[in-house]
Amino acid sequence: MSPSTANFATPETRSAIQKLFDDATADSLAPGYQFVVFDRESTILNSVSGYSDIPSPAEGSGSESTPSDGVKMRPDHIHWIMSASKIALSIAALIALEKGLTSNGMTINDLDNHEKLVEILPEFKLGGGSWVTKIIDGWEEGLDEQGRKIPKLRDTKTPVTLRMLFTHSTGLGIIFIPFDGSVALKKLPMMGLIDSITIPAVVEPGTTVRYGYSADWLGQWLVRSTGRNLRDLLSTYVLKPLEIPAGECDSHLREDMLKNMSGVYLRTDDPKERFKRDEYVFCSLSLALFDITLSVNDLTPYISIYYSAPRGYFTCEGAPPPGYTYQGAAPLMASTQAFSILLQAVLKHDTRLLSEKTWIFAEGDALAGTNIKIPIPRVPTAFPTLAAELETFAKPVDPAKAGTMNLLNTELALGPEAMVGPGFKVELANLAKENQHIDQGSSYHNAPSYMLWNLTHSYYMIDPINGFGYMWSSQCGPWASAEVLALRDDLEKLLYRSLAE
Repeated sequence: MSPSTANFATPETRSAIQKLFDDATADSLAPGYQFVVFDRESTILNSVSGYSDIPSPAEGSGSESTPSDGVKMRPDHIHWIMSASKIALSIAALIALEKGLTSNGMTINDLDNHEKLVEILPEFKLGGGSWVTKIIDGWEEGLDEQGRKIPKLRDTKTPVTLRMLFTHSTGLGIIFIPFDGSVALKKLPMMGLIDSITIPAVVEPGTTVRYGYSADWLGQWLVRSTGRNLRDLLSTYVLKPLEIPAGECDSHLREDMLKNMSGVYLRTDDPKERFKRDEYVFCSLSLALFDITLSVNDLTPYISIYYSAPRGYFTCEGAPPPGYTYQGAAPLMASTQAFSILLQAVLKHDTRLLSEKTWIFAEGDALAGTNIKIPIPRVPTAFPTLAAELETFAKPVDPAKAGTMNLLNTELALGPEAMVGPGFKVELANLAKENQHIDQGSSYHNAPSYMLWNLTHSYYMIDPINGFGYMWSSQCGPWASAEVLALRDDLEKLLYRSLAE
């Protein structure tokens, strides 16, 4: 433990952090939490609160569910880390570039080389006809012969590059069925079909950051350029070098992991059932173009069912069959304590993964010198019961130092940011480090720091200046609600005040 983070380990700070999550559980913010605080040398705090699974009221009984009848959360319970695990995919892609694993000799110097990219991903060749080189502008009159809406398409003009795949700036959104968010999905549109990510863009590539299938195509680039499947690459080059326990972190939903999987829940306003098991009603971040019909019999050897909800998640032990792929944008299931080993490796620039030079390059501003802008609102939604609209992750004091993206597929803070309401962080560079007075109404952490979270609230932050990070996970939506953002801010206030004492 470094001297600067020693205060995190005091009984007072540890107790305050535990109380923060215990209170959140008691207030029904989520059934339960895992949470870890770490620095470069050690895990400072690894704890849990609440429940991994809770019973639902008996159908038609009208009785309230009782969390105490559920399964208490343990540090080794497995969560689907979803989008928060994009950092693992990005690290694997950077390793391939640095170690020369690509079949066409691509290196980090080829981040903006469109010609090299389309050697591996011909779908992105301008004028090639693939839907990923089209922009949807709405719908034509009438339906096609299968009764589907006909998309109104035009060609993109900007060549897509590897940098855009790393930074969600290809213009691609995310498929959603139905596109208006009016009906619950009964199956994931993430069942491993490569065709399901071959959709038109919603904006011109290289103009803005748009959450969507860019990371899935980064996974496709990695798999095709190395000739190896994603599970193999992540295991060989990321997980095993860090000695992360295989039973607590994997792309394949193994039997020994299934028995430890936490349930996934959606918080409700119903006092008789505060949490419902998520049937994967997804937030609309883009437009849906078509339904995906799957033959369960054909997929049976490859599918593990995510608990009893009608949720399917494509997974297989080895290489997927033709036409299928691992979920690149959400590749890992893991416990928080296991995934934090990877985050700690990022914090300390672990050379078992990447060289110091590449780490420094990767965590910097990947959009500097480009025309790519961060949009406002940062994440729109058409389905607020599942995900709130997020105007911005934090409001910059200086608009010239607004948040950006790095090559680790994380949100990067460049300068001071002000709290203007629930959910906004304050980032004042070196304030805690310099031991200045900290206003009791604000939270602080240094720039450059970076973070990411997922739909069901696996959230992490890494502060390379003060040399620490944290992660917490709940497996409960809705995403980015004011209450959850306030929990994040309260934790950061607590940590940075402790750091400054």
